Amino acid sequence: MTNESSHYCLRHFLAALAFVATLISLNACSKTTGVQQVAPPKLVGCRAASWQPEVFSFYGLPADVLSNAKKADLDLYKHRVFLLVAEPVAESTKNAQVVLFEVPKTPGNNNGNDPWTETAYSIGQDKAAALRSDLDKQLLSNKGQNCVGDIADAIFKNDLAGVAPTSTKTANTATDDAAFGDVTSELNNTYLRVTIYILC
Repeated sequence: MTNESSHYCLRHFLAALAFVATLISLNACSKTTGVQQVAPPKLVGCRAASWQPEVFSFYGLPADVLSNAKKADLDLYKHRVFLLVAEPVAESTKNAQVVLFEVPKTPGNNNGNDPWTETAYSIGQDKAAALRSDLDKQLLSNKGQNCVGDIADAIFKNDLAGVAPTSTKTANTATDDAAFGDVTSELNNTYLRVTIYILC
């Protein structure tokens, strides 16, 4: 082998060796970075609910909806604000039922024993669909920055401005039957889509 060939092989060998060393270094750096990453602080209360609000949809007759809501174990009594939108699926002439459940925003009121206000409305299906759309958009754009209970309350009052409630009363949220029984009974024997927004 000539000197020129030897030098050519040596250069390629050194280049390959440098490439392998770079890969090893990058892999080690990646692992180190992964170990050093700090997990975000654990969120609690309103901050947690605002960062990760929950939305459930159930389809079926009122009895089906109640049964499936129980299986989902929603723990409604642990929250300060939640919203229910019950819409007839195949009967365009029937109104949707919308209910806002809320407890006064004071410390220590989410223990299941405080009075809840249940404000119910009967509205057209187009208005109910618009309400759901507005809620979804705001929950996404909020990204946990502000109280989702306050956001939902503002949207609710804005979208239903000028609409008189069908009832306002003290609600018992200890069970799903108590929370949703009155609502679904208004649409008895009707195939429904029921959307539940669990907020603050």
